[in-house]
Amino acid sequence: MSSNQELLDKAKKIFYILVATYIAIRYARFVKWQREMAAKYPGPPVSLLTGNITQMIECGGFTEELFFNLHGKYGDIIRFFIFPNMMNLSIADPDMVNELYKESPTRPVETYMFLWYLGKENLLFQHGPHVKEMRLIYGTMITAPSQLSKLHDVSMNKFKYEIEQWSTPANQPAKSIDAFAVLGPAIYDVMGQVMFDAPWLTTELGRKIYKLHKYLIENVNRWVLYPVGPIWHPAFIKYLMTIREWRGLIGGLLDERARAINENPTKYENDGTAMTTILKAKVKGTDKPYFSRERAISTMCGFLNGAYDTTHATSFWMLFHLAKYPECQTKILDNFIDYKSQKNLAWKIYVNVNI
Repeated sequence: MSSNQELLDKAKKIFYILVATYIAIRYARFVKWQREMAAKYPGPPVSLLTGNITQMIECGGFTEELFFNLHGKYGDIIRFFIFPNMMNLSIADPDMVNELYKESPTRPVETYMFLWYLGKENLLFQHGPHVKEMRLIYGTMITAPSQLSKLHDVSMNKFKYEIEQWSTPANQPAKSIDAFAVLGPAIYDVMGQVMFDAPWLTTELGRKIYKLHKYLIENVNRWVLYPVGPIWHPAFIKYLMTIREWRGLIGGLLDERARAINENPTKYENDGTAMTTILKAKVKGTDKPYFSRERAISTMCGFLNGAYDTTHATSFWMLFHLAKYPECQTKILDNFIDYKSQKNLAWKIYVNVNI
């Protein structure tokens, strides 16, 4: 009996030694890697235990202040660590960013940390050969002539209306306009009408989807720094329930369109809207739907996220710089006048650079 116990004790001892050796080797490799990265890329001092969490917390998370501070101190390319082993690079030079895009066909896995409310099925988080196929399907939804024409008409009508609200009588001082606040719901409304083919912020359902989505975007950074989801935190539970409700409402719109297509296929035969395209897409060479229900929901969530986040921010800064440099407004207007009169077809170069 005692000999068996001795063998068991020896086995445990060997096991503990092997585990300790493995941990020591992995830790040594990690320390070596972290030091090499810290030496290779400029950035703040990094802690072995917390990375650069301290600097991030001081700036309130992933805020403009954080990146202004780091780039102002360390240059156009800086590195920072989310936790000790999760290194990120931030690039402030547009030409360098363009080169990076050429060399990197997919986004880093860390993207999911900041956009996980879109759903893991979203194209942003996909890797592998099927990504190209998904992008081609996305392209048909975005670049179809019918969609572009609709986007133009809806945008023109929406912003004509918004601009009319900005005007003031000649005998009164001009009022201040919060362009960022105005653009947010306006662009979201345009995207909703184009992609979902329905009135958006003029309906109770559309306003609710917008409100839920805005909450998700504005609060996602709150949970990024947790190594696991803090299910003990009431606010985190509320966040999870908001994701569920938001996706449920969008899924309901997709289900409603699917029923309409089944009831009247002819009506939607040439419909190029995103919802219809997603529901009618098939796996190549089969009648099997290309988009599962969850993937379809995640795709529509992604389109709306682009409307609120990417397009919103880009449009605002474009208007800001046009307001700051009125001579650029004049030049763009002149280019369009030349284009309409067929005097100069090179207007695209300046306009594209400006955008």
